Amino acid sequence: MNCREVLPRINAYLDDEVSPSEKKLIQAHLATCQSCQQELGAQNQLQNTLRQHLLARAAQAAPSPQAWELIQAALPANLPGDAIQKKRRLPFYLPIRLPFGSLTLQKVGLALLIVLALVATVPSVWARMESWVGTWFSFSSPDGESFSAIGGFTAFTPYHATYLPNGFQNSGMGTATAWPDYEALELTYDRKGGQFFTLLESIGGNARALPSGEIVQVGESQAVFIHDFATSSTDLITKKPGLSIVTNFDYTNTNLLAWFIGEVKVEMFSNLSQAEMLKIAASLAPMQASEGEQPPAPH
Repeated sequence: MNCREVLPRINAYLDDEVSPSEKKLIQAHLATCQSCQQELGAQNQLQNTLRQHLLARAAQAAPSPQAWELIQAALPANLPGDAIQKKRRLPFYLPIRLPFGSLTLQKVGLALLIVLALVATVPSVWARMESWVGTWFSFSSPDGESFSAIGGFTAFTPYHATYLPNGFQNSGMGTATAWPDYEALELTYDRKGGQFFTLLESIGGNARALPSGEIVQVGESQAVFIHDFATSSTDLITKKPGLSIVTNFDYTNTNLLAWFIGEVKVEMFSNLSQAEMLKIAASLAPMQASEGEQPPAPH
């Protein structure tokens, strides 16, 4: 195995959720790769820190007897089984990420129940949870051939690209949350030949400043462009922890374009030229917001 194959499996490895053969291959790679060893240590430390924090909070929690009734009353009657649905010919991935990495759906469900039980006794937090479960953002591709919808994302209205270079398609979407301080949405687009661009939109946390680099313009906003921001997938993950990557991309010349749309920080990672990245950036438009059930794809 190489870094591109090992890094996405580190959380599963820590949770002993890889096959015996995969475990041996990962261990063999870790024995010779200092970069992956550091990532393993960092994620293991974060998991332990969060685990201790949750245990301490759970020990102090005293949900009211009415907590479950409040949860049931707040949930829509016909809540969709999937928070995100994609209708297109390419595979769709949904990385569910917390500060320590991805979780299995069973663990996410258990964590969600713990969080719901904790917030049920705090009226201001519960009010936000009620709006969280019924909010949807959706968008169609510029050619109208694909449709995407994401539910439960209310920190800000996310943006999508209304211009795509010839042959590009949306290939993935995921969210990251360190709620209530940080929320982010990641959209990835690619085309045959290994060219790609990923939009990371975030608010809160460390999303309040731009890096140093060449000053350029995106519409009326000042932006920063960094040529060769990353030279490999490992380099990109090191410089931007938590960013999901698709392993068949070529990261030897990954540029970064960063700017703000209001309070939302937008970062574009791509092996396209500066001119193409600026053209895509200028095309960003807000997603369509709706409440209630998942919006249907337009006919």
